[in-house]
Amino acid sequence: MADLDNPVEEIKECVIAISIMHGERQIDILKAVELWLGETITNYEKQQEQPQQETEPKIELAV
Repeated sequence: MADLDNPVEEIKECVIAISIMHGERQIDILKAVELWLGETITNYEKQQEQPQQETEPKIELAV
């Protein structure tokens, strides 16, 4: 079961567990996750710069 009180550590453990199972592809998987995360952060920051009509910000994940 995931520890929702410690989300960063949970995410790191999941990424490690999944990527390590793919041996030689591990670095490619980690780079793809890094790229996706960077795009997601950029999208989120752009949304924060725009006036929001909603009370709670929503993160649009990069696909």
